[in-house]
Amino acid sequence: MSSLHDLPLLSQLTACDVGVEDPIEAMYLNPPNFEDVTKLPLYSLEFFMGLNFGELKLKMSSNIIYVRSSIKKLLQGQKIALIPMENILDKVLEVWEYNKKCKLYDRIRLDEVLPQQEYEYRLQPIDFDSPLSLISSNGTRQPYQPSLEDAPHIRLSAFVFLVITNSIRTIYEQIDLKGRPTTDLVEAKMMFMLSRWYSAPSSFARKPDWQALAHPLDQTDDPIKDILTPKEDLPVPDLIPDTSSSTTDTTLDTEIVLKLWPRINPKPETDRWVGWMKNIIDHKLPFADEVVNDDDKRVRSYAKEKSRPYEEVMRTSRASVRYAPYLRTKPKREARDDISVMII
Repeated sequence: MSSLHDLPLLSQLTACDVGVEDPIEAMYLNPPNFEDVTKLPLYSLEFFMGLNFGELKLKMSSNIIYVRSSIKKLLQGQKIALIPMENILDKVLEVWEYNKKCKLYDRIRLDEVLPQQEYEYRLQPIDFDSPLSLISSNGTRQPYQPSLEDAPHIRLSAFVFLVITNSIRTIYEQIDLKGRPTTDLVEAKMMFMLSRWYSAPSSFARKPDWQALAHPLDQTDDPIKDILTPKEDLPVPDLIPDTSSSTTDTTLDTEIVLKLWPRINPKPETDRWVGWMKNIIDHKLPFADEVVNDDDKRVRSYAKEKSRPYEEVMRTSRASVRYAPYLRTKPKREARDDISVMII
């Protein structure tokens, strides 16, 4: 059996006759508009590959191979397909099965199990029977018939999973849509892999709407934020009138404002403290037990949660746990009279 380095490169393969120019060109294994072409969400591949949401970029170098122009047309026209070796495909399926059952943050990265490097492939003609040739480094040609059992395999340096996705689309087009029968075990496994693509959980692609799920501490009108945010010492306006230049009406207005000022501009922290003291007196609770109330626990939990990086928050696959620290009830408001609204 030939070693990997003894196999011909895919870039040596040509479908052109002698004397016809066949330059080497770049080709996307999977089109950048993958979702439009396949009607398959790209996040499903990221999920089973163990990648983070949005990490797979189809314009990256690992999705680009270099082949001759004639072979590029055959691959894009789904006339030929690159079939990986069965042991490589089994490793991919093993990672996929594990990633489907494990926790979201315990998934195995496929690019660590099968990194981008040279792999061996079998060239499978799908709807093509024209002769192919291998061009050696000195320019000589030798015929290449991939349908023969003793035909040498091809080696290609690429991310093997992206090669598989390219071949799966070709095989699916021929088997399911055109009714081509197959008895090949590797092709059957690739069709099984295609069925797995649609079982990726949609919650993996959902990013939390931080504005909609904002904690009360993130709201500008929340009284607790006013307590925690240090305030600059601002000058207090002089409410005592200048009797030398004021009228009787002005003095009366000022007296009314002075009486109603605590109710027009209530201090939530003072109101909370009064409520604590009232509960301590009424229920005869120890002071320490009363201070550590639900509001303080929420503040502590929120501060701890906000200190975690976004990636760590998204490590859980359960939406209820992921969003729990941000789904806090807003403080209830009760109208005390027609002048002020106190927060309880």
